[in-house]
Amino acid sequence: MLLILVLPAGAQSSDDAVEAWFRFNTRIRKPKNFHHDIEVQYRNFLQLPVDLRNFHLYTLRWYLVKRWNNFFLQGSPVTFFIRKEGADTWLNEFRMMQMAGWYFHNDRFQIRAGLEERYFWNKDRHFEELRWRTRFLVSLPVNNSIRWQVSDELFLHERLSGSEVTLLDQNRIVTGLVINLSDKFVVDAGYQYQVRYFNIANKNGGDHYVFHVVYLYLNFMP
Repeated sequence: MLLILVLPAGAQSSDDAVEAWFRFNTRIRKPKNFHHDIEVQYRNFLQLPVDLRNFHLYTLRWYLVKRWNNFFLQGSPVTFFIRKEGADTWLNEFRMMQMAGWYFHNDRFQIRAGLEERYFWNKDRHFEELRWRTRFLVSLPVNNSIRWQVSDELFLHERLSGSEVTLLDQNRIVTGLVINLSDKFVVDAGYQYQVRYFNIANKNGGDHYVFHVVYLYLNFMP
């Protein structure tokens, strides 16, 4: 499997967006090598190009993960996104996800790929799409309580109803630190470079925008 980087040339910083993501996750462990997570997340724009619409995003997600040695399956049977674009403008999304992946070299390398089914609706419209995701991740220990991670994930999508979209959806390059504060609390913080593609041209004639995302994730694992 190839690591794919989709980095357009000539991106202009004045047209870049800046986002902040905050997430709280709690893990429930069941039998050995199986767990499920409940996640709530909030995303907000700090800077936005003038030709993109501002919004706030709220998320509730349920993950299931089963591992056999170096192979794992990850699913999300229930995910809700609520996108608030204005005082009275909302776009809702229900999503299901199925992923499979492999760990290599004592969990220092990971490849994950899978499919999402996404359903969007509000009072004026509804549409659905499929999205394929492929991620390569490197996780290296800094000391006994801190790991440094870097990953690249490519998203391809196909609209099943509604307006046409480009095949390329987005590319995410992420780097950050995973800090074990205790046996039960883990903090994950870092930076994400995103390229998002649209079926309309931006004001410079391109088909993409660059998003700079800072994130802070709090994880509770009783």
